[in-house]
Amino acid sequence: MKQIAFAIGRYFPYIVGGVSLFNIIGVVASGNVNAFSLLISIVGLAAFGVSFTRKFDKIAKPLFYIWMGAQLLVINYGDGIWSAVQVFSFNGGFFASKGGKTTGIQINWFVVFYITLYRLYTLSKLVGSRIMLYKLRRAENILDSLMPTEATILKQVQLGNDGEWLLIETDNTLVYDDSTINQFLIQRKDKELIKPGSGNQVLFIRAVKSPQF
Repeated sequence: MKQIAFAIGRYFPYIVGGVSLFNIIGVVASGNVNAFSLLISIVGLAAFGVSFTRKFDKIAKPLFYIWMGAQLLVINYGDGIWSAVQVFSFNGGFFASKGGKTTGIQINWFVVFYITLYRLYTLSKLVGSRIMLYKLRRAENILDSLMPTEATILKQVQLGNDGEWLLIETDNTLVYDDSTINQFLIQRKDKELIKPGSGNQVLFIRAVKSPQF
């Protein structure tokens, strides 16, 4: 089931681009032009295009957040409605009537689905990435024979209450207790996603003595 979820997550940019394009076609065809909804569709198409470049963190990532966040609230006021929903919605909220006019705020819970897909997508982008590991402290310890070393990110692993870790395979090996180890679990100290190529990321590391994942 997790493999299926990750497979779907990899197509997140295509889902955003497809939904945005379909929304533009639908709005224009209906003749009831919602300028804000069209603007968010354009943001989605831009995010889709930029996501395949090296500008993901600087441009695509904020655009994806804007695209998802703009769809979160649907506001009804009198005879009008303020909404940037892109085709799909699952709304729930509160309404009040006064003088024959209805006012209300709804939450589009479908955005939670988009956020989940985005999370899976960012994790899938890490698989296969190369990172460089260095010792934090210069004092001699068991990691001397291992670091510095380059490593390849193999997969994401969920360790119960310890949260999400990444399984890596290092170019160098660690000899410990008559075992040769070159697979480890790593997690950033602040629990954020690891950013390959960026320095100053403090990691927790756990040795994997035998294939468990």
